[in-house]
Amino acid sequence: MKKYFIPTIILGAILFPAFTSAESTTTSPVIVTTSTIPTSAQIFTACQQASIENRDTSISSARNTYNTAMATALTARKDAEKSAVALTDEVAKKTAINNASMSYKLAVKTAQDILTKARKETLVNFEKDTTGCRQYKKDIKKVEVEKKIVEKKEINNEKKNEIKALQAEEKVAVEAKKVEIKTLRESFKEKMNALRSFFSRKSDN
Repeated sequence: MKKYFIPTIILGAILFPAFTSAESTTTSPVIVTTSTIPTSAQIFTACQQASIENRDTSISSARNTYNTAMATALTARKDAEKSAVALTDEVAKKTAINNASMSYKLAVKTAQDILTKARKETLVNFEKDTTGCRQYKKDIKKVEVEKKIVEKKEINNEKKNEIKALQAEEKVAVEAKKVEIKTLRESFKEKMNALRSFFSRKSDN
């Protein structure tokens, strides 16, 4: 019988990390119904679950990075303004406060831009992942269909071979029966000839 081999999916290989600079986080386990041979539906489900895991992990990491950047910006502004208000020169004080405000706004914009970019990249990669999952499901489904076709052909061939074997056995049985009938006829004929000869000799006497 022709054998089909469904390769083991390394789901991580088809995923695209969206925020490489983010801190690593612990991922939750993928939940899949176990069976001896995974079906196309199970493989598709596992692939989707991995895509969702990757998407939300990336967004979470990006958000954590954003929060850290914001906290740093706030601390920097706080310290800068505290130092500024301690100045006795009004012009220098005003300039220091403005610089602290400008630095804060720049830090906020930079952090927001990084977060927005990470979100966009994550969603693009998520779409790629789910598209890959759908395509892989089609490929697995095609293999399953082809396997069923081959198995059906093999079953049909086995049935044909069984029919041929039965026909051959019947033919042998018929031929044997013919030989048996022929043998019986010849035996009967010999006995009849023997009887004729016996009665013929008795008549002559």
